[in-house]
Amino acid sequence: MRRIKYILAVFVTLYLVTSCSEGKKTNDIITHKQEVKTVKKTVQKIGDYEQTRTIDWHGSVYNVSIERKADNSLSIVDDGTGNKYYDNRIMLRITGKDGLDVLKRSFTKEDFSKYVGADYLKNNVLLGLVFDRVDDDYIYFAASVGAPDKMSDEYIPLVVRFSYKNYKLDVYRDTMLDTANSNDLDNSEVELSEEEGV
Repeated sequence: MRRIKYILAVFVTLYLVTSCSEGKKTNDIITHKQEVKTVKKTVQKIGDYEQTRTIDWHGSVYNVSIERKADNSLSIVDDGTGNKYYDNRIMLRITGKDGLDVLKRSFTKEDFSKYVGADYLKNNVLLGLVFDRVDDDYIYFAASVGAPDKMSDEYIPLVVRFSYKNYKLDVYRDTMLDTANSNDLDNSEVELSEEEGV
């Protein structure tokens, strides 16, 4: 009998200990708020490039070099989806066989604002300037202003040409897309003067 009382006392004690330790139960669920980490997007670059070639023009040899670099001193472009890009600056040099520069000119997209419009400039960058061809009086370059996203094919094609007669640059919008010749100039052709950096 003593043994049964002892076992009952142990069970009662255990019951009291466990019931006291459980405490009051509620339907409230307590959780910890997780911190939402925002990923700050970095300003992207389209990519730098250089193009160099030697050409024969009016019986003389010229070296043509073009260099495109992202320029963080220019306004940052937002492509409209929250992606930000550095705009580009392009340096064009034409050097004679004597090593002297016949032309040394820096371009930004602002140099082409008459052909693309202020609204278009806002969300687009100067994509490139590349050597195209030589004829009797001119050296032709293809230029473009457009969307900074490499997956996009949105751009406005332009022509930059350098004159042998007066060593001047002029620009016009390329309406022929790879089929333009010197007689198919747009009426909006504008000369870039020496005051503009030629």
